[in-house]
Amino acid sequence: MSFVDISEPLRLKEAEILRTTSCGYMIIHHSGAVGIVLDDESAGDDEAIILTKDLKQGKDLVYSRSPLVNRQLLLQGFHVDLECKVARYRGTTLVDEGDPSSLSFPMLTLEDRKVVEQNYHLLCDASYIKDRIISGVMMGIKKEGQLAGFMGMHAEGAMGMLEILPQFRRQGFASLLEKKYCRYLLNQGRIPYCDIIMDNTPSLALHKKLGFEFEEHSVWWLS
Repeated sequence: MSFVDISEPLRLKEAEILRTTSCGYMIIHHSGAVGIVLDDESAGDDEAIILTKDLKQGKDLVYSRSPLVNRQLLLQGFHVDLECKVARYRGTTLVDEGDPSSLSFPMLTLEDRKVVEQNYHLLCDASYIKDRIISGVMMGIKKEGQLAGFMGMHAEGAMGMLEILPQFRRQGFASLLEKKYCRYLLNQGRIPYCDIIMDNTPSLALHKKLGFEFEEHSVWWLS
């Protein structure tokens, strides 16, 4: 079983294996999030029960790559927040062609915090946004010095939080920013990957155009 959101945090030593069975395993990120993968074709409910025991609804944030695991978590009181496709960069389309002179791509500081809070609302609170900025992983795109959009990396290692401010949309800024951010990750020896909500057609199309491939199995985020 190869799932980039499981293998990459382990490779980078940003997570460790917490529990294993013959057909799957659980990892825990340094952020506290738990990831679970299980080969549903070979496993049964007993293995799903082993991998989900002791997890507490309202306390643990879990992402699952297995419908069997989902079923056990739902029985334990969890609920599904998001179902996403996992996109992993494998292409060669991110050649740096230079940036227009009017654009810059600075890393955000706490001075940019309110703009991010006002424009990004997907399952994130103010304290999480502050943490991401302090961690130095939030990149902006500025046009003539004015912040036009931003994106970053979640605590679990996936790219995300991409938002272009309304007055700057339909100018190709999302593509430019994501290309720049992917190069930033590749230069650090990281594999760019992200979770895309299933019905987010524009994001699916953007990532396909940028050379991302989509993993066969969904990822479910539960809390």
